[in-house]
Amino acid sequence: MNIHFGGLSRNMLMKIFLFLIALTWGGIIVVASFRRK
Repeated sequence: MNIHFGGLSRNMLMKIFLFLIALTWGGIIVVASFRRK
């Protein structure tokens, strides 16, 4: 399980992590643009 986690899941976790960051920044930008108007 440790080897499996170190190999495949790390790549998967990085993709999910980057996706969450992009989603968060997208939300911040949308909220900011709405508040300016």
